[in-house]
Amino acid sequence: MSRIFTSGFESGISGATTATADTPLGGGGTVTRDTTVQRTGTGCAKCDSTGSNINSFVSVATLVASTTFYSRAYIRLPALPATDARIFGESSGGFTFSVVLTTGGKLQLWNDLTGTQIGSDSAATIAINTYYRVEVRVVVNASTQATDLELRLDGATVATVSGLTTSVSGALILGFGWTPGAKVPGANKIIYLDDVAVNTGAGSVNNTWCGAGAVIMLLPTADSAVGTNWTRGNGTVISGGNGFQSVDNVPPVGIADLGGAGADTGQLRNAGSNANSNYDATMQTYTAGGVPTGATINAVIPWAVTGAPVVTAAKLGTLGVVSNPIIANVNLGPGGTSGAFWSGGAAGTWPTGWKASPGTVTEAPSVTLGTAPVMRVTQVTSSTRIAIVCFMGMYVDFTPLGTTYTKAGFAKEGA
Repeated sequence: MSRIFTSGFESGISGATTATADTPLGGGGTVTRDTTVQRTGTGCAKCDSTGSNINSFVSVATLVASTTFYSRAYIRLPALPATDARIFGESSGGFTFSVVLTTGGKLQLWNDLTGTQIGSDSAATIAINTYYRVEVRVVVNASTQATDLELRLDGATVATVSGLTTSVSGALILGFGWTPGAKVPGANKIIYLDDVAVNTGAGSVNNTWCGAGAVIMLLPTADSAVGTNWTRGNGTVISGGNGFQSVDNVPPVGIADLGGAGADTGQLRNAGSNANSNYDATMQTYTAGGVPTGATINAVIPWAVTGAPVVTAAKLGTLGVVSNPIIANVNLGPGGTSGAFWSGGAAGTWPTGWKASPGTVTEAPSVTLGTAPVMRVTQVTSSTRIAIVCFMGMYVDFTPLGTTYTKAGFAKEGA
């Protein structure tokens, strides 16, 4: 797999330190979802240094040995930083390199181990209230050292270097925003992030620079098929197409459920003993979601937010897409590892009692833009344990045929 991270911050980010469909690796500081200045789709991430002048960021990838990483984020600032500040770099394990935004609106690439700038400032100047595409290439050797670096701004190389041996102890997790380190932006400074993606150099597609693109999320619009014992959150029968309205919530809605049906309908539940019972949701078409004619679909990733009451233990479940494209069901949990609706912790509202589970990243799929995909969640266990679903959505990363988006609210590249 070449695409390892995709986010448009559409599903309702709930704090940078919480793993979600928008920030599966978490982050730090004060990060919230903004729905007023997004570049594409319905939301973006707002990283706020607050009055305490703290780091605020989203983690996008973990550096692993013998891998080349290509990271992309679109950034927008309502004001330039009060001091030169890091907007890309490691969020743990120490600081080896970073991208710095100066008070004059220039981008710089830095070797943080030596405390020296690599190359020169960007030729272009970052203006306020404008989106810019920032991309970074990092080559990691077999000793987990970052050896080659390149910074690009709107596709133009700013600085590049090779032959380094930068390494520190601990995991290196890349992040965008006001990333950790001494170079903080000053009090109450904001940086918006949208259309973030990370590729590796592996595979036959998505194996180089992410380039110009957009990330949107398709939401449920109808019930496609309702399996045995699936009900609304309050225990009532799903009828007349009212089930999908419980799983299209942005942000996801969760309620405490310790064995009985809850009073809220912001979820679907299955407390029956029928094994392999599916709930299928008809999603928006790609066109309705905002993908223009002629666009290239780079990656599609289904996501669900699920839970189960602690008192009845975990119930196994899977996630996939039935059609347009077909994405085989995999176990719930990061990497399909846990297979359970429940993630642990105290029962309650999102996010403490719920987990975000991705399906398989499907790269360069052949899809029909005007046709609605059908997404599936399956409760697998033959028991009366309770399975809960409170959100379903499909992230879509695409490159438009040109640089102008047709959907209202979409922006032109660099605007």
